[in-house]
Amino acid sequence: MASVASKLKVGPGLKKDTQISALVSAKPYETVRDYLETYRCERTMIIAREEIFGPAAAAMPFDGKEQIADVMKRANDSKYGLTVGIGTTDVRKAHRVAHHYEQERCG
Repeated sequence: MASVASKLKVGPGLKKDTQISALVSAKPYETVRDYLETYRCERTMIIAREEIFGPAAAAMPFDGKEQIADVMKRANDSKYGLTVGIGTTDVRKAHRVAHHYEQERCG
């Protein structure tokens, strides 16, 4: 995910070739930066639980039923109706994971 994100075209939000634009001011930038710094230092899943309103994603790799349960427990630990995306080539695994997701949107 990081390798794809690093190749995105950054620019003004209204330009056609822009794929991701900057945050509108220093305050949102500082908020996103603080969330990411908290994650880096404490390894809490704060970026999976909170509405950050910025370009951040929580990628949680898994393999096996125990790890799926742990990942889904963390993904469901939010008071917000956040969206989850499941990336895998194994459709059965994707369905097993989606079955455990408690929020409204899963894609």
